[in-house]
Amino acid sequence: MVCPVQLMISASKVLAKWMKVELPRLPNSANNQIGRQRLTTSETAMAWQCHVIGPKRFDNIKSNTKGTVIAVEAFSRYCLIMPGLAPMTPAELEEQLKRRWSNDIAQLAINNKSLDQAAMPTLFQQFYTTPLQVSWVQNSDPSITRHFVDAEKSIRAAYGTLGVEGVDEAQAMILGEQINQKIKLLQEQPRFCAATRMLEDGLFRFAKGLSPGNEQGAVLGDFRNPYQAVEVNTP
Repeated sequence: MVCPVQLMISASKVLAKWMKVELPRLPNSANNQIGRQRLTTSETAMAWQCHVIGPKRFDNIKSNTKGTVIAVEAFSRYCLIMPGLAPMTPAELEEQLKRRWSNDIAQLAINNKSLDQAAMPTLFQQFYTTPLQVSWVQNSDPSITRHFVDAEKSIRAAYGTLGVEGVDEAQAMILGEQINQKIKLLQEQPRFCAATRMLEDGLFRFAKGLSPGNEQGAVLGDFRNPYQAVEVNTP
C-alpha cells in the first residue's frame, strides 16, 4: 500500500518576494517566533527549506532577475542547488524540486550500489505515483540557516572561477555532491552524512520491493525505515 507523504515546502521571505507570492505562516509555537519555526521530517512527512540568491552577494535579488535556488531537507540536511532559474510560481518550483530530488535519489542509489540501472524505472515510477500532499509556507527555520551560508559560499566561489553563467546544473550537482558528503554535527545527535540520510530516506519511501536483501526491521524486499530508531525533530 502506497502511503501519502505530507510535503511541506518552506520559502524564505526573500524567495517568496522573488516569486511574487503571499504564503501562509506556520502557527506560532511556545519557543519560536512566527515565520521562524523548526521543520520536521518523519516517515509520513517531509520538509524542505528553500531560499534564493542572486548573482551579486550583497544585492537583494529582484523579482525579474534569474537566481539560484537552494533547498535543504530538514532531517538529512541534504542540499539541492538549482541555478539559473527565472522567477516562477510555487507550482513550477515544486516541479523543479521534485525533478532534482528524484534524480539525486537515483544517482545516490547507483553510486552506493544500493540499486542497479534496471531498478531505475521502478524507482521513478514509485516516486511519481506516491501521493504528495504539498503545502507551501513562508518560514525560515533558524537551524538551517548555516547550511544556506555554507552552500552560498561554495556557489560564490564557483561564480568567481567560472562566472555566473558557468554555474549550470551539471556544475551545481558537483557542488551539491561536495556539500552533501561532508560530515554534519547537530546538537544532541551523532555525526552523520547528509547524502547517506537522503539515500536511506529515498530508498525507504520510493524503492518498495527493490531491496536485494532482508533488512532488519523491514518487510522482505523493502529498505528499512530510517525514522524508527531516531528522533526526527532536528534541534
